[in-house]
Amino acid sequence: MAMKIEESLSLENESLKTMLAKLSEASATIADLLETRSVLQEVVNSACMLAGARYGVILSLDPKRNVSSVFSSGFTEEQQNVIAGMSHDSGVFSFIRVSGRPSRHRNIATATGFPGFPEGHPWVNTFLGIPIYRRSEYLGCLYLAEKEGSQEFTEEDERLAALFAAQASIIISSDLRYEDERRSRAD
Repeated sequence: MAMKIEESLSLENESLKTMLAKLSEASATIADLLETRSVLQEVVNSACMLAGARYGVILSLDPKRNVSSVFSSGFTEEQQNVIAGMSHDSGVFSFIRVSGRPSRHRNIATATGFPGFPEGHPWVNTFLGIPIYRRSEYLGCLYLAEKEGSQEFTEEDERLAALFAAQASIIISSDLRYEDERRSRAD
């Protein structure tokens, strides 16, 4: 019995080491990128890879609360166009913004208040949504969908996604400050 527990702990330890190495590699790749668009794309790609999600999206807002950019992973070009055309006050984006906190669902369709996906968005069941804040200012959101193997997203996946949302927050905030400075100089 003691041997089985030891083997189980050893396997879990190896799994955590592997995950930490992948997270470290993703962070290093993100840190090496300079251009905001490339960085946010890498953030969503890395979040999907490490959480085992088929789909991922980062939406960012400009100072006037309009959609500034949408970065996605796993979607076809047509599906990306549908997502890029969505308002931050509609569908899944509104659902994440209104909840104001991380949200995990085994079947998103059964979540209270979920308005559905727009036509052309692939149907998904498993879902993890994280609002992106800078202090109390809502900057956008990150969502991951369709966990590999039809499992639901775990608390560990949520913590991991929150780390990527925090990275996105720093990047989006820096970009907004840069734009403010650029406008001030132009004026």
